[in-house]
Amino acid sequence: CKDLEFKRTEKVEDVLKLLPGVHTVRVNARIGTVLVLYDSTMCTARQILRWVDIVVDTGIEIAHEMEDAGIKDETVIAHVVRQRLILRLPQC
Repeated sequence: CKDLEFKRTEKVEDVLKLLPGVHTVRVNARIGTVLVLYDSTMCTARQILRWVDIVVDTGIEIAHEMEDAGIKDETVIAHVVRQRLILRLPQC
């Protein structure tokens, strides 16, 4: 479903832009690419890749927690993800 794909793409863009210095994120789900435009004086490519690892690990962790708790509301899950990621933001 295109609407679901758009929502997921938008969420990926939003969480990647939480990282200080990241200005623009473009996801192309069809070909599996992500373009990240960032300020190299604030952040490095290595820090961005580490942030991607943190985002993935946090998403998996929260998915298990939500499943165990029987929570399926996407709005609640998105809020939990965002709050947890804010706490895990590295200092660039």
